[in-house]
Amino acid sequence: CRQHLEHRKIPSKVYFMESLPRGRSGKVILPDIMEHVERMDQDNHTDTHTNSGFLQIVAQSLQIQEEKISMDMLTDDTPEWDSIRHLVLIGDLEKHFNITFTPVEVMNVKKLSDLSGLVENKIR
Repeated sequence: CRQHLEHRKIPSKVYFMESLPRGRSGKVILPDIMEHVERMDQDNHTDTHTNSGFLQIVAQSLQIQEEKISMDMLTDDTPEWDSIRHLVLIGDLEKHFNITFTPVEVMNVKKLSDLSGLVENKIR
């Protein structure tokens, strides 16, 4: 891909499936694939970040119990996740994982799985 695509179009992940879900007409059902991929990502993020300290950093930065944390947590729906704590969380993650987020990345985080995906891509 790197030889033939622009940098921004290079896939960051590749998924393998035994078969693709298809409708009656034989067309691939994209929403089913997206749902499957999201489940796979969520399972992988939870395992990876539990071991790496991600969830502990989130809990500490947002001042919330780790048991209450879900990868589906939305910034807008989580009272503990205000703008100041968002910046604290970003700083803590950068420091712990020795990574740097761009301002655009910081602004585009809407849920915890977005942030965990960014961390995972940067530590690879």
